[in-house]
Amino acid sequence: MNHGPFIPRRKTVAEFFLLQTLFVVLFYCIYTFTNTTAASSNETLPQWYHPLELQIPFIPEWFIAYFSIGILLLAPLFFLEAPLFRRYFVAQGLATFIAAFFFYFFPFECGFERSIPEQGAWSSILTFFYEHDRPHNLVPSLHVGYTFTTLFFIRTRSEGAWRRFFEVFSTAICLSVLLTHQHHVIDIVTGILLSLVVYQVAQTLPNQWGPRFHVPTSHLGHTLPPGPSRALFPAVITLTRVLLNPFKGLQRLRDRHGDPFTARLVTMGDVVLTGQPELVKKIFKLPPKSFSLMNTPMIEFFFGSQSLFTLEGEPHQRDRKLIMPHFRGELMRAYGDTMAECTIKHLAPHQDGEKISLMTLAQNTTLEVMMKILLGMNRPERIEQMKEILQGWNASQSPLLGFAIFRHNFGGIGPYAKFAKHNVAIRAVIRELIHEFRAEESTNNTILSLLVRTTYEDGTPMTDEHITDAMLTLVIAGFDTTANTICWSLEILHRHPEVLEKVLQEIDALAPDAPVDELTHLPWLDAVCYEILRLYPPIESLPVRLLKEPLELGDYTIPAGVGVCPSPILAHTIPERYPEPHRFNPERFLGKKPSPFEVFPFGGGVRLCVGHAFAHYQMRIVLGVSLRHYRFEPLGSHPTPKRYSVLVGPNHPCPARIFHRPEHPAPLGSVS
Repeated sequence: MNHGPFIPRRKTVAEFFLLQTLFVVLFYCIYTFTNTTAASSNETLPQWYHPLELQIPFIPEWFIAYFSIGILLLAPLFFLEAPLFRRYFVAQGLATFIAAFFFYFFPFECGFERSIPEQGAWSSILTFFYEHDRPHNLVPSLHVGYTFTTLFFIRTRSEGAWRRFFEVFSTAICLSVLLTHQHHVIDIVTGILLSLVVYQVAQTLPNQWGPRFHVPTSHLGHTLPPGPSRALFPAVITLTRVLLNPFKGLQRLRDRHGDPFTARLVTMGDVVLTGQPELVKKIFKLPPKSFSLMNTPMIEFFFGSQSLFTLEGEPHQRDRKLIMPHFRGELMRAYGDTMAECTIKHLAPHQDGEKISLMTLAQNTTLEVMMKILLGMNRPERIEQMKEILQGWNASQSPLLGFAIFRHNFGGIGPYAKFAKHNVAIRAVIRELIHEFRAEESTNNTILSLLVRTTYEDGTPMTDEHITDAMLTLVIAGFDTTANTICWSLEILHRHPEVLEKVLQEIDALAPDAPVDELTHLPWLDAVCYEILRLYPPIESLPVRLLKEPLELGDYTIPAGVGVCPSPILAHTIPERYPEPHRFNPERFLGKKPSPFEVFPFGGGVRLCVGHAFAHYQMRIVLGVSLRHYRFEPLGSHPTPKRYSVLVGPNHPCPARIFHRPEHPAPLGSVS
């Protein structure tokens, strides 16, 4: 968001005037054609502006007037954000072509007046919006639509005094246009609806034009790493391939263009992706002041404005200092017994040979751990209620929610409607728990209870909304990521009996009275967990960092305004570091811990997930306790990665048969 205007370059000014000229010519030519076509089939030529009404092909005064009005309307956009007017012009052009299409194929002599009943309330309503004897025309609606689109952009691209100035300025221009042309009510209503469409289309377009106007490897005079074409349609195709082929999509781009490479993300712009550890290290070492998150509106949509995923700079660092201590030391070890208890609770009811879903088992166990340790829930009925809501939230995820146009309510249908229902329900339960903890005088070691009583350095407590966003982030971020990883582990281990046998030997060698915490110190189990996270990281690319200042990245200087993105799946499959990178081989990590720049499934640097230690701990406890007491026989084919909104997980529920292990020693982590 910008606080005020900038001084544009001469080249940018020339491009601005050229685009406006081209658009006015396009506008004029399309409607000259459509009006001429309509006139050939209708005795009355639909009225437009005076030049076309008189069928005069071109009037310089008309052109200059329309050009000047457009300049005045678009000037605020131009001075607020350089690339914005490019996207706006493309959206304008699309809207004009669509309007011309309907104008041409649906002649306006078959207008509303023939469909209005002679009597009744419906006739009165339609008559109010559209007079019977009024000629039908889409041009006024387009005119109104473009002016309102400008206002929408101003409200999202400026703030403070500049925003108020631009709003007053553009509103005055809009009113002068409406009063001068005396647009009808239906024109204004249709124009507002059209402006919403134009705004959403422009929001999803890239900031640059593509190879015709930009060399594919250049950005404002800087050379970027090579990559696929950044023109609009190739960029859409590239994004589609990555969405439909988790992991493989990015790996194919790397194999074709090298590492690092530049890709055009349609909803964000140019992004440089890499998995090279030395380059990942440079990105993770960036100080908070040198970058911001590139797609904050989407992150805020999912997690809220006070989420750790959304906050930046000092507020982000402040909240990390408050939350991270709750996931360390004695507190973490105290959580182990609860994790083991939840694991056995969901395993015990099953009979030998019973067919189960490993995914359902992992999700139910992880959810109950979250409910008890993070939220402090103890009542079974409340836990079940929250499980149902969270599972619904998970099921409502859709890759379409990554596009701004789908994050709106369209009459209660579509992906947003389902998501909003469960999102509201989760927040309501968390706020209810916050009020209960605030009313209690005693405290416990659950994360929510600790946050309710946490204060900043000045003694100010966290607000309810702030705690709600923080807890929603922890629960959602920790639920699917951990559940997917546990599911992958159980599935893959039992398809590799030689590795499973080595893991079981060290688990069974633990003393009967050993604390469950001992499971986190077993070399083979630890190596298996790292190898699973290497092969199947919960996300294939981390949130994009938008550079505020240039960054030396290998042989390239990445300019400010371009995104950089460390990709776990690229880093985890470098053949030089991991021979046969797609083969399950835990020995890669036996007796050694990988560098945080080589394996980073939970991010890194100042954006490292605050719950990463909790996730690692929970994975080893749940997996170790499960293997201590049971064995599983996977059924069907080996799962492949599938995208669930941002996360990637198994493409099916991983069916398996469950069997007790009567030969194991005294049960570890048993519940009395």
